[in-house]
Amino acid sequence: MEFVVSTIIAAVTLLFTVIKHIHEKKESRRNTEFEQFRQVIDRVAGRYLDGTLMVDVQQISAVYQLLEFKRFNHISIPVLLHYMNRFAEGDNSSFRIAVEDVYHQLS
Repeated sequence: MEFVVSTIIAAVTLLFTVIKHIHEKKESRRNTEFEQFRQVIDRVAGRYLDGTLMVDVQQISAVYQLLEFKRFNHISIPVLLHYMNRFAEGDNSSFRIAVEDVYHQLS
């Protein structure tokens, strides 16, 4: 009887440890993914973390990177709409084309 109880306790402990490990890995992955997403949003804004301005090509590249973060569409779409509302009529810049293209792909 003691053996059965010890085995059950060991199994439950092992199961709990495995579940906790899996949960921690998922949480770590989510945090890493969100940090990467936040960095892309900073680049879409056209500035590096130190505040210096970015080259247009890098900003356009960042806009297309938003497609890799579909889980954060609820953030990406309003950001893209913000830029779309700020473009002047007749603006045919590559940045505008990228923003509108990615917006339509995410919507």
